[in-house]
Amino acid sequence: MKRLIIFILTVFLSGSFYIPSLCLAENTEGKIPEFNPIATRDPFMSQFPKKETEKKKSGVLVPIKKEEIRPPEFTIQGLVWGKISPQAIVNNTVVGLGDSINEAKIIDINKEGIKILFKEEVFFIKPQTEEKK
Repeated sequence: MKRLIIFILTVFLSGSFYIPSLCLAENTEGKIPEFNPIATRDPFMSQFPKKETEKKKSGVLVPIKKEEIRPPEFTIQGLVWGKISPQAIVNNTVVGLGDSINEAKIIDINKEGIKILFKEEVFFIKPQTEEKK
């Protein structure tokens, strides 16, 4: 019985290696495939679209001037950073990580201040210290 099972498995497994090789042989039509380096992509190149950094203007490359982005005005009244969910009091509103205020997303809160993400740019805002007179 063992010999019969081993024989059936051997025939089945050897056939499974033979059939795919026939399929590959039919696709090549007797020719050896050629390597074409131009048709293959470079694995080290980014597959994301490139940001446009220069425009052509009458044959001359002109750098694009990036618009200066300023974050909205924030007043930080308090920071709580030493626990699992840090929080801050910004413009009289309690906010935590991931919250949005004035179209800006809070991405970090620490003892120095808060980091916000505003229009795909990261800004660090420190609390204003009161000057003693």
